[in-house]
Amino acid sequence: MATLEFYIRNETDPEARGPFSHEQLYSLAESGEVTAGTVSFDATADTKDKADPAEALARAAKVGMGVATAILLLSATGLLLPLADRTAAGDGAALLTHPLALLGVVDFVLFVLLALGVVAMDPFIRFRATLGLGFLGFVFWTPGAMLPFAAVVAGSAGLYLCMVFTRFALRGIASLLGLAGTGTVTYCLVN
Repeated sequence: MATLEFYIRNETDPEARGPFSHEQLYSLAESGEVTAGTVSFDATADTKDKADPAEALARAAKVGMGVATAILLLSATGLLLPLADRTAAGDGAALLTHPLALLGVVDFVLFVLLALGVVAMDPFIRFRATLGLGFLGFVFWTPGAMLPFAAVVAGSAGLYLCMVFTRFALRGIASLLGLAGTGTVTYCLVN
């Protein structure tokens, strides 16, 4: 027979304490920590091994932030790498005159902030995803480049949804969408 575990909660306690065995409950009662107003309940087989939903949410958020960091690094690489030769030659003004480079600098700054662990960046990341969809979508739609346009839509939607979804499975799908789309855009821009 399995050992039962009990949880207790006094009237003044904000949360239940435990798990306690039968012997530990007797000791608590003898020391006066268990009174007539103490509520006790046992950890039954159906709830004993259940994961805390807050832990699953925190794990999904951590994965989402890691993937958003990778997406922003991919995007910054694709937007800044084509101008690397001009910047290395001392033409720093090329960054200011090329509109994709400005978005690449923004992506790089957001990448650094996420890599350093700044967690309050969610609204800025979502704004960047919608800005990238509108701006890069227009840049690729206008000349009729459908593959990069579709990749921008996928990458921006993946980045946005990666910061919105709270369920682990949905964040996983959004992460794959964002990485595949942004990787394709980076490939198209570099080649």
